[in-house]
Amino acid sequence: AGNAYVAGYTESAEFPSTAGAVQTKLGGTFDAFIARVNEVAVSVSPPAVTGKPGMIQQFTATVTNAKDTGVRWTLNPADDQKIGSLNQAGIFTASNSLLGTQSIIVTATSTADPGRSAAVLRCRIPRTSGHHPSHTSI
Repeated sequence: AGNAYVAGYTESAEFPSTAGAVQTKLGGTFDAFIARVNEVAVSVSPPAVTGKPGMIQQFTATVTNAKDTGVRWTLNPADDQKIGSLNQAGIFTASNSLLGTQSIIVTATSTADPGRSAAVLRCRIPRTSGHHPSHTSI
């Protein structure tokens, strides 16, 4: 993630500025400006997990460059009790009765900028034959 820059000019005496700006007031008929716009970014931790059926895993999202640092958590496929559930606190609970190999994606989407999200890209729960696997890789 990087920064975007906007350049232009203004004739407004009320053009907003920030602390530390070289010039904070209109200095004549018009003034040029360059503004840096920080991009909202989302990251999820941990990026990988080893677990087992019935495991409980807390995911944490970090949102930068936004006043609203909240996220909306989603599970794909959607909360399917055969696979597990994910609450809005970022806690995933795997089902105790997993059947076959399962793949899921856990995603945190910024509430400030819904176009920004981060995901734990896969959760693989290995196929078993009549017994529960001892470990699950996410």
